[in-house]
Amino acid sequence: MASTLFPTMQRFVTDEWIRLDSERITPWAFFNSHFGEICTDFYGRPIASGGLEFEGSIRDRYWQRFIEPFLEDITCRELAEARKLALERNQDVVPVLEETAGLLISTTRKAFARMAGIDRRLRGRGYPESVALQNTDRERRDMEAFIYLHLANERRMVTPKRSLERYYRENQLLFWVLSFVVAIGAWVFAKG
Repeated sequence: MASTLFPTMQRFVTDEWIRLDSERITPWAFFNSHFGEICTDFYGRPIASGGLEFEGSIRDRYWQRFIEPFLEDITCRELAEARKLALERNQDVVPVLEETAGLLISTTRKAFARMAGIDRRLRGRGYPESVALQNTDRERRDMEAFIYLHLANERRMVTPKRSLERYYRENQLLFWVLSFVVAIGAWVFAKG
């Protein structure tokens, strides 16, 4: 069963996907018909087509670390937001983080599938069936490893605190008795 924050995180990640696709991936679909800048990379450097063919260094730029910085940024921001919202709303953080990671993995797969489709159309020059679809297994695996690493880091940030809170909830009487004993001990010591 999904957490109560799942719809919120799903909306956030979906919005990020729509923005990523429309601003960063889709402009590449018009590479052959566009002159000048088609988009910028993560660091704001323009990517120009200027009548070039989609091959060689341009195609390498498309596949070698063009989309990953955007996906990594989305991952870091959305996992941090999931943790923050769960804590603010007194929700169990780990399920919210895991659900968000699942949404991010889905977004990563969509991004690479979309890029492979555009790559195929550009290389096929109007006949996409004439060329093989780019295999994106390595890129997907690398991004999924990045997501799982950051999921683990976010979990480590909250697990000790949540464990202590859970222990307190389960043993409130013990904490009350210990507080009482400490208070009596302090009173006796002060009278001393």
